[in-house]
Amino acid sequence: MKLLLENWNKYLVNEVLSLSYYDEPMSAVEQANYDFIMQEIEKNPLFAQTLLSKVLDSVEPTPEEDLVEGLVREAPPLNTEIISSLAGVGTKGIVFRLKNGNILKIYSSGYLDKAEFRLSDPGWSNFSTGEKEEQFYASEKSKMFSGDGSVSTLPIYDQGTFDLFEAKIKFVEMAEVMPFDKYLEFTGRSYEGDFDKDDYGDILTAITAMKRVMIMYKRPGHYGTQEPRATRAERLEDAIMAIKKSKLTGPEAKGIANMLKYVITKYSPDYLQDFHAGNFGVVRQTIATNKPAFVLFDP
Repeated sequence: MKLLLENWNKYLVNEVLSLSYYDEPMSAVEQANYDFIMQEIEKNPLFAQTLLSKVLDSVEPTPEEDLVEGLVREAPPLNTEIISSLAGVGTKGIVFRLKNGNILKIYSSGYLDKAEFRLSDPGWSNFSTGEKEEQFYASEKSKMFSGDGSVSTLPIYDQGTFDLFEAKIKFVEMAEVMPFDKYLEFTGRSYEGDFDKDDYGDILTAITAMKRVMIMYKRPGHYGTQEPRATRAERLEDAIMAIKKSKLTGPEAKGIANMLKYVITKYSPDYLQDFHAGNFGVVRQTIATNKPAFVLFDP
């Protein structure tokens, strides 16, 4: 009887408790990505919390290992392309750098559409389903492949939704964009987060003035009862003075103005409501040129 129980315990451990949701073993690419993500979870608490508690919070309670295995199997880019590094952790998603040179964002919610609040988590009740973000990426991809794009169009190679244990998770694969804060540091201008001391303070003032002027010209009435008292001409003069005071170059100011005009006219000023140095930037391939292409990559 004792031997029978010992054999049964071995069977329970080896056959029952080790059962995977998937019948087939992971491919070499999936295994490499699985190992990368599991190691990142172990050493990076912010990454672990964002991925497991924010990005994948709609998934039914599932063991951590199964969640990650499901992620690398079901997210289209992660079963064909190997992760080379972690590119960033945001409040709404995780961003990986792939070995093919592209950037992959995994997310499940956003800021644009706040119609559906996440009442189950009061700390994140301003988050939406991310539907408008998904529409933005789909539109940018369509422009790229239809020839209707411009220098301010975000280069999107793939985007969509995948099922993870009956939850809907979103992804977007895009060209690598250097965030504006990193771009300032890369080009020798200070960005330390101190508005009064570093170069970014004057640059942000210039960009904010440019955005206000562009909205006044392209979307008159947007501010409603809060419409600025200054005339458009006065605001334009303010923007010109702010640009001159900042350390923006002429091509940079023109590129940023083109991006603001593109977003405001093709979409809406609402897409700039969370506008900051971490969600727009320069397409990396254009950094070394005299015409840097600025794009909004995280509306």
